[in-house]
Amino acid sequence: MTNQKEGSADTIQKEMESYLGIRSIDELFEDIPPSVRLNRPLKLPAAKSERDLSLYLDEILSQNLPVTSFLGGGAQFHYIPALVKEVITKPELLNAYTPYQPEVSQGMLQGLFEYQSLINELTGMNVTNASMYDWPTAIAEALLMCRRLFNNRTKVLLPQSIHPDRLSVVENYLAGPKISYELISFNKETGELDLEDLRTKMNENVAAVYLENPNSFG
Repeated sequence: MTNQKEGSADTIQKEMESYLGIRSIDELFEDIPPSVRLNRPLKLPAAKSERDLSLYLDEILSQNLPVTSFLGGGAQFHYIPALVKEVITKPELLNAYTPYQPEVSQGMLQGLFEYQSLINELTGMNVTNASMYDWPTAIAEALLMCRRLFNNRTKVLLPQSIHPDRLSVVENYLAGPKISYELISFNKETGELDLEDLRTKMNENVAAVYLENPNSFG
């Protein structure tokens, strides 16, 4: 088989220069003043193995002063093992939709079963659902479930600190079954929920109360 990428770097460079209509690669950098150009090779150390490079970077990062992150909105710092990216890009685990071909859906179905089983153990619930699209739709589906459990109740309570994007999705879900909602106020200095306001708004028409911890403020 012929290697279509054959050819030395010099040959390829000359072909590119000819195509661009330049005599040398230096013409591409004529806009950079000569006074700020580096006219020598970069002083780079010898190449390191992946393991050695990782240890070297850890050594540099260890000089940082770590602080506690209070990021909110679902953007909290957390460790993600390198294996996760490799696993979730497999076709049987790439998305939440069951593939039509049964021979490639078994891995995803097994993963969903294991996840639901672990959630059952953690929460003590008999049944869990792993088919939500994302955070906002999970909120909305939970509220709709509560509405069905308490058929005579038509209102839900949400924290005023909920992210506007999540609230927008929830509003769309509540509009169809005509479920109203009220926002629970919060302390604008601390970000904490106003429990007194929550007590005031609780009544026999409330089907559910949605709370977040941590909330959008962290």
